[in-house]
Amino acid sequence: MNPFIIIALREFTTRVKNKTFLLMSIIGPIAIGALLVVPALIASNVDEDPKKLLVVDNSYLLVGTEKISKHSFQYLNPDEFDEESAISAVRDKETYDGLLFLPPSINGDPDFILRNTRLYSKGDIGMELTRDIERRLGKLATEEKFKINGVDPAIVKNSTTTVNIKNLDLTEEGSEASSLPLKMAIGFGASFFIYMFTFLYSAQIMRGVIEEKTSRMSLSLVDAEKVVPIESEDLFFKLTKQNDTLLVFRAFAGSDDKYLEFSYSLSEGNYDVDFEINYHKIENDIKSDVDLKWSMNGLSTEKIASDERIITTIMYRNFGNSRDYLSETSDDEEVLDGNLNWIAFKQKFFSCILLSEEGIGKSKVSCKVMEGERYTDSYASKSSVPSLGKVSLKFLFIPNDYDLLETYDSEIEDIINLGGSVFAWVNRYMIDPVFKYLMTTG
Repeated sequence: MNPFIIIALREFTTRVKNKTFLLMSIIGPIAIGALLVVPALIASNVDEDPKKLLVVDNSYLLVGTEKISKHSFQYLNPDEFDEESAISAVRDKETYDGLLFLPPSINGDPDFILRNTRLYSKGDIGMELTRDIERRLGKLATEEKFKINGVDPAIVKNSTTTVNIKNLDLTEEGSEASSLPLKMAIGFGASFFIYMFTFLYSAQIMRGVIEEKTSRMSLSLVDAEKVVPIESEDLFFKLTKQNDTLLVFRAFAGSDDKYLEFSYSLSEGNYDVDFEINYHKIENDIKSDVDLKWSMNGLSTEKIASDERIITTIMYRNFGNSRDYLSETSDDEEVLDGNLNWIAFKQKFFSCILLSEEGIGKSKVSCKVMEGERYTDSYASKSSVPSLGKVSLKFLFIPNDYDLLETYDSEIEDIINLGGSVFAWVNRYMIDPVFKYLMTTG
């Protein structure tokens, strides 16, 4: 199945069915609508103080208009006042709140005058006053054009007819008022709800994708000719083979016959991923120093991450030795000499483990305690791996189940701390079987 579909289904199951998500899908449109409507309602209901304006009207359209709404006008002679002198007159007289200037036109074109009209103010002048002036000027200009063309504005006004069609729905009893406006309102509301639902759902999917990328793996190579480091995460890999259990990616090195290949394969019913590195005919193009970098932020699976951090750390095992580990309660790092069988990023209920039957080379491992409730620890390892032929490794993403870990025959089960001496025996052969029996009985 497509990974995107898998994440989408998971997010639908774990987040979308959540009551909070559904509540936000309903409240979200209402809140956004309120943010858009409420400021407009407040602005429309603001009671503006009456303004007193000086007017220089070169169009002579407003002459004789002493008031628009509750705002009053006083006119200056256009022959005596230009724009600058009119502005000075407004500045010098505290009784005036602003200046309305309709500029002169060479040929008396009213359209030119109205397109370049300017309103100066000493303070804030409401948009309502500006719109009232625009409407009045537009109306007067239209009437003036009618007169110029020999049309009586009164005749045009009397000829204007208002049409109001009532929508009625036919019923068996007769007819009734149409519910079309209500249907349109419901349709708009439903569309907005679907939009918000889709938006929030997409955001959850993106969040899920980001969470899926809390683990990173990259191969660090060194170009033999240019002697520069190359990270495999910076290369372009092409998917060359895919089925239900296998993915093969290739990064080509100048020709179809030279490439770096990563293959990932799954086996049914298991928790491991077989990972193979294939240096196909590029051994001479890279230096022998190849490092496998692996890092992960451990996702918290409980409400109290601090409780999980008590037993989260990095554990490792050298062939022929018992497992060892970094500090479980503080930041720690260590350089390991090599011949490692496995490296485990251990969490409370699950572990992510890098396993090699041939052995992992010299490694540097570090574990840092993270803050907050989202993550537990930050894990990182840098391990030397062979740079010739094919390298076979295995990643385990597995529950911390003693019997399950024991099936891998690499003493991985030792990441579970059963206690010392007698306690380990009691926990393993008495407590654990009873616990598993109780689980099977519900």
